[in-house]
Amino acid sequence: MKRWKKEEEEEEEEEEEEEEEEEEEEEEEEEEEEEARHTSHQLLLQGNYQPAPRDTHLGLKIQGWADSWKRRQLTEKTEDV
Repeated sequence: MKRWKKEEEEEEEEEEEEEEEEEEEEEEEEEEEEEARHTSHQLLLQGNYQPAPRDTHLGLKIQGWADSWKRRQLTEKTEDV
């Protein structure tokens, strides 16, 4: 009976420690996110903000669309002149 109670108490302590570790990790992640937000905001204010594409394939697609849009704008300008 005493052994069972000790084991139960040890399990509870382990669970509490795990919960504390998880909370600490979550707090660290939140701090890192806040720092990243602050940094990107500062870069935005300085005019140097260039968000990194999350997906390189998507980033390449977007860059391609931007290039084709620029080409279209240039051809329209030359046709108007």
